[in-house]
Amino acid sequence: MSFDALSRNKAPSPFGSTIFVGIRLAEPLLQHAILSRNLGSSLIRRFGGHVLPLGTSVHGLTPYRLILFLMSAGCSFKQIFWLTTVAEQEMPVPVALTIGTFNFILNGINSLLFINTFTSPATYTGQDLDDPGFPPTPLLIGSTVYLTGLFLELVSELQRKRFKKDPKNKGKHYSGGLFHLARHINYTGHIFMRGGYALAAGGWIWGGIITAMFSYDFVTRGIPVLDNYCQNRQPLTFFSMTDIPQTDVSRPSALPTAKISRGNAPASIDQSSSEYLDSIEEEWNKRVDMEVETLVDGMVDLVSLASIGDKDKFRIAQESFQAQSRAESMVRAANSLLSITHSMKLLLLLSDEAQLAHRRDAELKIVQEEKNEARQNVAKLLDDILHPASTSK
Repeated sequence: MSFDALSRNKAPSPFGSTIFVGIRLAEPLLQHAILSRNLGSSLIRRFGGHVLPLGTSVHGLTPYRLILFLMSAGCSFKQIFWLTTVAEQEMPVPVALTIGTFNFILNGINSLLFINTFTSPATYTGQDLDDPGFPPTPLLIGSTVYLTGLFLELVSELQRKRFKKDPKNKGKHYSGGLFHLARHINYTGHIFMRGGYALAAGGWIWGGIITAMFSYDFVTRGIPVLDNYCQNRQPLTFFSMTDIPQTDVSRPSALPTAKISRGNAPASIDQSSSEYLDSIEEEWNKRVDMEVETLVDGMVDLVSLASIGDKDKFRIAQESFQAQSRAESMVRAANSLLSITHSMKLLLLLSDEAQLAHRRDAELKIVQEEKNEARQNVAKLLDDILHPASTSK
């Protein structure tokens, strides 16, 4: 059974957060000790291994070791930034200890594998700038993948955070920005970051193991847990930050006395009837735009999910679940549009008859005045034609 490693409750947790930040700040210090002094070399020799020489260091680290240390520090500060700036969930003490310790151990293994000549990519290429084989291919590819993953995860989380800060987007699922590329682009970035770091430190085999491990956890646990959380919290309806298409809703002919629409704000004392009608029209527009956007996005997602190709059983089951969720969202949007249409008809039928009569009488009065004025003008013209002499006098 899948379990969620993170708490989804939105609440402050200063004690757990402090523990997590403390562990993540201490972890780069351990990596610096391993990389600058070959800390743990006795453990490697105990298992029959050999330790990589320290090389020509600048401030205690060779260029290769400095890059690995920066990767470790980048992982730590990225998670600290996520917790203190992006995340809204609470960080219980057990979760803080588990995640912090896991990262502490995993990054420590990366550093130990690097100083072990049997697994280190620098064994045959060197670790100094003047070595003929520097920089080795695992370092180049690993650093590129690491930076790509760090960018994807950090930027996508910031984009989603900015989207959720807007009160108008409360309860909506974000699919704009980098999330337009993939539904879980932040998890993909995390896999890249972990795999690139492991490749640069422990070589091709270790990089493949870490990438496969995080990918397997992502597919079998991360996605199902997150989808289940989103489905239980609110049906999957996706919105992007693109401009919402505007629609025109006919304005009621008079100020309605029946409050059919849900959530209409009452008119203030200083608000005129015209302003109140404008606010009602804007609210109807927003509701219609939202439901139309849901239908359009749902249709686009269904078309993309209907692509034919080589797919395994898990992919087919996953896309089937996604298609069912999109279809349910589209059905709810269609029902909501029908309800809006019905409410608008009632608003028109139940308009204030007294005000309608008042408007009709006012228009009739204006027409009557124009008619009387026209008669007077015609009578004057006829008098001028029939009695020109009297007019000239």
